[in-house]
Amino acid sequence: GIIMKKKSGFSKIMGAKGAGTVVTAFIGLIIIYIAFGILNPKVFTLLNIQNLLRSMSKYLLIGIGQSFVMITGNVDLSIGSVVGMSAMISATMMTKGMNPVVAIIVTIVLALVVGVVNGYLVGKFKLPPFIATLGTMFIARGIAYIVIITETLTTLHPESVKKPETDSRIFSTMERQQEFLIHSGSHLLFSLSSGFSLQEPDPDVIFMQSVLT
Repeated sequence: GIIMKKKSGFSKIMGAKGAGTVVTAFIGLIIIYIAFGILNPKVFTLLNIQNLLRSMSKYLLIGIGQSFVMITGNVDLSIGSVVGMSAMISATMMTKGMNPVVAIIVTIVLALVVGVVNGYLVGKFKLPPFIATLGTMFIARGIAYIVIITETLTTLHPESVKKPETDSRIFSTMERQQEFLIHSGSHLLFSLSSGFSLQEPDPDVIFMQSVLT
């Protein structure tokens, strides 16, 4: 008779699709870390390790969220803009005296709203993820742009904000804000109209999704 050997847990993990790539990348990372440590022993210090973990934490959180999207065969182009929007909104609220915990909660809620919109456009309206998240990407980027420009003007030129008629810079900035909003809105409208007009999957969209995923 045929004797079936039961695979161990490690063998099952290594047999999973993409496991070899992950292991190879991890080994390469360790080799690079050791090489830099030999060149500069300070690399192995506790302070440097803490700095590395702190700097990589944001990419870890983003990667975890993005991995769930990619597992389902989709793609989210708005994630970078949502990170920028979240950073600008939370930082602005904290500098205005808001409690950091409250600012973080508000920012998380706003980021969740963008995620819900993405999910609703893709799940309910059956828009291609590439097109739907492209529109929300520009919206989130526009919000971040408005927040940073407004905060910069308020901080560096408070007299211009109080008396806009005396300084033409405020008009230029407001025009740029309106232009970016119109630009973002037009992209979203284009995304919606393109998605609804696609009775069958667009070959170009399918190709871009396959490249990004």
